[in-house]
Amino acid sequence: MLLHAVSSSFRARLVVCSFAFAASIFSTGSGADNVADAAPTVADAAKGKRGDDATTPVPPWEELLRRISAMDDKDPDINAVWAARRMAYENPALRADLIQRYTRTSETSAKTRFIDLINASATPDVAVFAQQLIASTSSIERSHGFSLLAAQPRDAKVYQRVARAMQEEKEPEVLAAAIMALEKPGIVEPAMSQSMVSRLQKLTRHVHHDVRSSSVWVLAQWDKAGKTAETSINQALFDPAPEVRHAALAAIERRQLRSEPLKHSLIKILVNKNELPPMRFTAMQALNNFALNNTEYRVYTQARLEVEKLEPPVEP
Repeated sequence: MLLHAVSSSFRARLVVCSFAFAASIFSTGSGADNVADAAPTVADAAKGKRGDDATTPVPPWEELLRRISAMDDKDPDINAVWAARRMAYENPALRADLIQRYTRTSETSAKTRFIDLINASATPDVAVFAQQLIASTSSIERSHGFSLLAAQPRDAKVYQRVARAMQEEKEPEVLAAAIMALEKPGIVEPAMSQSMVSRLQKLTRHVHHDVRSSSVWVLAQWDKAGKTAETSINQALFDPAPEVRHAALAAIERRQLRSEPLKHSLIKILVNKNELPPMRFTAMQALNNFALNNTEYRVYTQARLEVEKLEPPVEP
């Protein structure tokens, strides 16, 4: 029920498919020579060309990209989008074409659409491209680079690169994207884990809400003992930014954190008539996993009746 990306920019860093694959896909050039030698570019395919060799077949992704280009945002062709992403994973020629087009266009929306398709591929060529973007002077490209990095296999080099960004990056949207690249850590060397938990805890107090929300969410995953994360999450439950409060609520459910301070905070949110309905509803759901005493149960029952009469919860 909870969406672990808790703001529009936060959701974008998780790289959900774009459904408005505009005609700019077919207007950013004919592709570099190495791709043209291997297969016709998407632009050539859209024009009905078959490359220099008349016997070269039209790229198999042509029709998918035509469908995606013609989509209406209000009625997206989800099957086409996911089929194209799957094909990008399987077809290095398509990935190369999309990467080239990304580098050729200056439109942010077009770049984001290309990243949406490329990001399905945790392949070496995409890993190289991610590092190139992370080194860019463009904050948009650095953000996209960390989004690609988040889909790659995790190792010490990935963690070290993100740790450097956590120290040096000045743009909040890039820093938030770098933090999200730390999601779902596996078994990590203890010194690295302790260092990352410390860095994330500090960033939960960052001036920008996107950085705070990302840090709260990821800290809960890195602090597997839960002791450090619990304090930061409890504070985040009352953050002035709804994105951060929602990240804290999501972290409680995701990590199944249980403590008396957290329970009391959730009850405060549940009974707060000034809180956003989705937050109150989520707090109510989270309390299902806590043991309540008689007084808490009465408060919960009365507040539940009130919250259930509100509009159906929506993501903030």
